[in-house]
Amino acid sequence: MVPVSRYLLVDASEGAAGDMFIGALVDVGASLSIAQAAVDNVYPGLVHFSAHSVIRCGVKATHISVKVLTDEQPSRNWQDIEEKILSSDLKQEVKETAYQIFDCLAQAEAYVHQVPADEVHFHEVGAADSIADIIGTAALLDQLQVRKIIVGNIEVGSGKVETQHGMLEIPAPATAELLKGFNLTSRRSGECTTPTAAAIINALALQKHGENNPVKMGKGAGTRDPKNYPNVLSVGIINNVEEIVQNMIESNIDDIDPRLIPVVIEKLMTAGARDAWVEPIMMKKNRPGFTIKVLCLATDQKLSLIHI
Repeated sequence: MVPVSRYLLVDASEGAAGDMFIGALVDVGASLSIAQAAVDNVYPGLVHFSAHSVIRCGVKATHISVKVLTDEQPSRNWQDIEEKILSSDLKQEVKETAYQIFDCLAQAEAYVHQVPADEVHFHEVGAADSIADIIGTAALLDQLQVRKIIVGNIEVGSGKVETQHGMLEIPAPATAELLKGFNLTSRRSGECTTPTAAAIINALALQKHGENNPVKMGKGAGTRDPKNYPNVLSVGIINNVEEIVQNMIESNIDDIDPRLIPVVIEKLMTAGARDAWVEPIMMKKNRPGFTIKVLCLATDQKLSLIHI
């Protein structure tokens, strides 16, 4: 019996895309036929999935090809997609996950374009392959009995990307909106994290991951194959995530001898903090100060009571 407390650990430090999610989930043990059946249930004859084992910069991974079976690519709005999902014969859990991901996309697009969510017209993310990626991912997560994901740093890339709205800075506005609050990096050129992947992360992320031990790992390859880094999304199944959920404790201080800061950090780490650091800030009346931040287990509030 698969435990219902399973969570997906996601390493998006080289970027993420919808097909990479499906590839990684298949690589970790899910069945691509489940994803195909789910998409066919909502949009019959839309796409065909196929899986291939590839090497990306020396890393073995699974790449998913999405062949669109129709030449017509209408611009779909959120209400149309919502009706299709909710009226389908998909399992309730799959419906809920797919709905949640698309709703995140709709809310982000609505905010960016200042229109009601119901009136949002999806272009790139409403295309057949993106619809298939979201529904397929929802179905595979259900097969693995995963409801939430834990994610660390996310590589968004840099430069510009061509969209229906013209050339936009990377990350595109909707992607940036979806990834607010996450740890983002911009080490690579081009778009490394797509709006589809950003919506999956936004909809399902529990919190950042710390030190943990996945019970199984899988890797999904992107279409690009750069020579200097592996274009791969890694995922891992972990159990009983409640034991590793982390909290952030922080405090602003404007009256402390800077020489005491290393002492503070040392005492916090000795007391059980997972990590601790200090950031310089400017406080009221232009007084220089510090923010002390501590990453700890959700149940370890004793760290807030440390005296120096």
